[in-house]
Amino acid sequence: MTVTSLNFAAFVLVLLAAYYLVPHRAQNPLLLVASYVFCALLGWEFLGVLLLVTLAAFVSAYGVVAGRRARRVWLALGITVQLGALAFFKYSDYFLPQAFKLLHLLHIPTPDAGLALLLPIGLSFYTLQAISYLVDIYQGKSKPAANPLHFALYMAYFPRLIAGPIERAGTFMAQLNRPRRVKNASIARGLGLITLGLTRKILVAEILRPMATTHPFHVPTDYSGPQLIAALIAYALFVYNDFAGYTSLMRGVSSLFGIELSSNFNLPFFSRNFTELWTRWHISLSTWLRDYIYYPLSRALLRRDPGGRRLITVLVPPLVTLAASGLWHGATLNMLAWGAINGVFVAGERLISLARPASPPDKRPRLQQWLGRAVVVPLVLLALVPFEATLPQAWAYWRGLLVWTSTALPDARYLAPVALGCLVDWAQYLSREELFFIKWPRWLQGLLLALALLAVFLITRAGTQGPFVYQEF
Repeated sequence: MTVTSLNFAAFVLVLLAAYYLVPHRAQNPLLLVASYVFCALLGWEFLGVLLLVTLAAFVSAYGVVAGRRARRVWLALGITVQLGALAFFKYSDYFLPQAFKLLHLLHIPTPDAGLALLLPIGLSFYTLQAISYLVDIYQGKSKPAANPLHFALYMAYFPRLIAGPIERAGTFMAQLNRPRRVKNASIARGLGLITLGLTRKILVAEILRPMATTHPFHVPTDYSGPQLIAALIAYALFVYNDFAGYTSLMRGVSSLFGIELSSNFNLPFFSRNFTELWTRWHISLSTWLRDYIYYPLSRALLRRDPGGRRLITVLVPPLVTLAASGLWHGATLNMLAWGAINGVFVAGERLISLARPASPPDKRPRLQQWLGRAVVVPLVLLALVPFEATLPQAWAYWRGLLVWTSTALPDARYLAPVALGCLVDWAQYLSREELFFIKWPRWLQGLLLALALLAVFLITRAGTQGPFVYQEF
C-alpha cells in the first residue's frame, strides 16, 4: 500500500471517522493499533523488528535512570541494540557476501551467496529516534515515558513511519497528553499540505524519475555534456520533490489527527552557504547529526583547544558528521564519498570564516547573497553525482560534463516538471509561506485544488509509481 494510493486514502478516512467518534483516552491506543496495522500491511516481518527495538529502548530508558553506576551500561546497551538492528538489516548486502567468502575459505558450508535481508520500512528513522530519546534521558534533558503506549506510538506513528521526519520524544509525546480538537483552519492547512505533497511527488518527481534514475548516471559516456547537466538538474529536483512531497503529504495527514510533525525542507536551493544548506535540507536528520555527533565531537576537541584555532578542531567535526550522514544512507564507497565531499565544503567554509569572519547570510548585501547561491547550488549538485552513481561512474560523469562535442540535446519533455518544481519553490520564496496559495481568493484556491487533483488522478491512472526515495534508506 503506497501512501499516494486510493487504498491509503481509504485507510486514513476510515481511521479519521473512528478517531473522532471515540473519546480522547481511546484516540492514542487507536492510532497505535492503526500504526501497527499499517506496518504489517507493508510487511508483517517488519512489525517484529519495530516491536523489538521499541521494547529495548523503553526498558533501557528506565535502566538509565535507575542507578548512577549502571546508567552508562544501560545507555550503551540501548544504543547497541538500535545500532545493531540498523547495521544487521541495512548493511547486510555488504557484510553477508564478505562473511560467506570467509566461511568458504574456512571450508564451512554456507547458505546461498545471493541471500540478502529486507530492510524493514522506517528502520533508519525510528532507530535514530530511539537513540536521541536515550541520550536525552541520560543527559537529563527529558524523563522516560510514563506511558508505554505513548512511547510505542512515538516509535510507530504511521504518518512518519516510512521516512520520518525524525521526531524528538519530548515534543511529540507532549501532543499525545492533551486533547486534540482540529479546527477548520487546521483542516484547511492539512489539505493544503496534502495537495502540495501530491503535486511535488506525482506532478514533478514521478515525471522526472525516468530521466533522473536511469542511464545518465550509470552509463554517462552515452550522453553529451548538455544532456548530463540536464540529467543532474532533473535528478536533484527529483530527489528533493520526492522527499519533500512525502513530508508535506504526511504532515498534512497527521495534522488531520491534531498532531504536528516537523518540517524537513525549507527551500534548500536558496541556501547562501553550505552551513545554511544543512539547516534547510532533510532538517530532522541534519539536526539529529548536529546534536548527537557534531556538537559532542566539537565540544570534546574544544576542551583540548579552547581557542578553536587548531585545524583538527575546525575540520574534524564537519567531516565526521557528514561522512556519518553518507554511511547512514548506505555502506558504500559512493555514499561515503558523497558525505565526505559535502564535509569538505562545510570544513572549507569554516576555515575561510576563521581567516575572514563573515556576517550572517541575512545581513549580507542582496547581490552577495545571490552570488553565494550561485556558488553553493552548482557545487552541491556536482557532489550529488555519487549519491546515484558508483565512484567510477561518478568520475566519468564529471568528465562528461565538459564534453560538448556532441550535438545531442536534453529531452524537452522534462521542462514542464522542472518548471513546475521551480515555480512552487519560487512562490514559497517570494511569499515566505510554505502554503503560499492559502491567502489566494477562494475561487482561485478551489480551481488550483481541482486542477491539481485532476492531474494527480490522470497521472496515477496512467501507470505505476515508484517508491519514495528515502523509503529505501
